[in-house]
Amino acid sequence: MNVAIEIPESLYSPPRSPVVIDMPPLAYLAVEGACPADWARAVQALRTAAPDGGQPIEVLWADDGVHWTALRAVDRHVRGRGDRLEHPPVEVPGVRLAHLHEGWCVQVMVVSSADEGAQRTAREAALERIAGFVTDHGYQVRGRLHEILLDGRDPAHPEATPTVCRSVLRRPVDLGG
Repeated sequence: MNVAIEIPESLYSPPRSPVVIDMPPLAYLAVEGACPADWARAVQALRTAAPDGGQPIEVLWADDGVHWTALRAVDRHVRGRGDRLEHPPVEVPGVRLAHLHEGWCVQVMVVSSADEGAQRTAREAALERIAGFVTDHGYQVRGRLHEILLDGRDPAHPEATPTVCRSVLRRPVDLGG
């Protein structure tokens, strides 16, 4: 079974300034976690469950900033019962099927060097740009912060650290009246 999915490039390549997009419903393989050790396990599980997926690893952050759900988009035709895949390409414990329809979102590209401090600073600045944009336009934030890791540290291959890291930060919003 092919779990790869064609997603419009515009959803994964916003400008560095915040923009509003309407996210379509998407299906994901998902793994829950709360610590760095869980992260490496989650990434490996998603790559094992969808070896031909080719999609980036994505993260839904809980408001506490500690708990997260790691995601990998899959073809919308992948079927499941509840959160279980009917015919998983590879059975991996802890991996479930999740459906997400974020609707209207504000998103921005984050680009930094691979240095963890630079990544943190760039991410915080991007979150401030999103917050300012949301406030200026009278939108209301809803749902979890969504981060798409386009480049970056790979827990499975720490020696292959890129010199530039790119990610997308996405906040679901209510556009108001």
